[in-house]
Amino acid sequence: MAFHNRAALYLILAFLFTCVSSGQDKTDKNSEELGREAFAAGNYREAERHFRMALAQSEAAGVSDTERVLALGNLAELLRNTGNYDESEKLFDRAAKISLSSNSVDKNQIPVILGNRGRLYQETGRFTRAQSEVKKALRLAQQSMGPENPHVLQLINSLGIVYLSLEKSSRAESVFKRGIALAEKAPPDNEDPILATMLANLGALYQKSNQWQRSEQFLLRALQIAKRSWGPEHPTTSAILGNIGIAYFRQAKFAQAEQALREALGIRLKKFGLGSPTVVITEMWLGLTLAAEGKYDEAKLEYSNSIAVPERNIGPEVVRTLEEFAILLRKADRNEEAVTLEARAKAIRAELRYTVKIPGRRQ
Repeated sequence: MAFHNRAALYLILAFLFTCVSSGQDKTDKNSEELGREAFAAGNYREAERHFRMALAQSEAAGVSDTERVLALGNLAELLRNTGNYDESEKLFDRAAKISLSSNSVDKNQIPVILGNRGRLYQETGRFTRAQSEVKKALRLAQQSMGPENPHVLQLINSLGIVYLSLEKSSRAESVFKRGIALAEKAPPDNEDPILATMLANLGALYQKSNQWQRSEQFLLRALQIAKRSWGPEHPTTSAILGNIGIAYFRQAKFAQAEQALREALGIRLKKFGLGSPTVVITEMWLGLTLAAEGKYDEAKLEYSNSIAVPERNIGPEVVRTLEEFAILLRKADRNEEAVTLEARAKAIRAELRYTVKIPGRRQ
């Protein structure tokens, strides 16, 4: 059975918050701390509520620039992770302006803000701008924090992602390997979760070049670390599971692919809800896997919800998955269903034109 060879990559991004030390007792946590805890646990809706409250409090008179930048940066990063790019960028711009102009701001916050804004540029298709921003952030972080600081490792990961987006695969591979080597220096009892992130991204890179078995090896190692670091139901864990499912699928390990994708889908439905981009992508891959196993009626249940999602909420990877679906359906003489999927794929392709659109913003 022949399939297209291009994978739908879920590039894993490190969660990088600006942070200042707090002497508060754990029983008297402020909105910022509660938001960070909720985010770390993958409870994004709760985190957003706390971060918005913290931002409102930071706008009051007498609040330091450092606290205001902290509130702006944390909410911006949360919104970036949930796909609210327009508001996220506005908040990052405010945080960067204050950080670069104020003499009282903790200067370690500057590379954090710039690095996160660089990731936003990458996710919205402005790759050259992203490369410049992340490189600047990495240079500043190395100067002020040292080469093995967790923030530096996260920025190395971000730079690898930017190179991958620019189709500079050899540079991306080199950067990820350098970051992994640095992260592996930590003792086993102090393992940095960024190691899972970089291993997963290296696995995604190998998927892009159709090195499925090699990809699987890195992703399985990343999954073990992610479950230890974040827990089995964290969004990052689900993203790694999704890529593992794709790697299994491409190697015709359909039963294993189904298991991994069902696990990923269960987590994403809880965290993001029906109709979110990540849920749609996972449903499509699960449906494709079920169809490859000959379970066409089960497959139809998975893709029927997905094809009704507005084009603006999904990306070109869904188009490719729909087209592969149609191929399988035609092989099974289910031509009417195949025509429906082909028409939907054509409509999405025409709308998206393989770009990410941000209202009022030029790419």
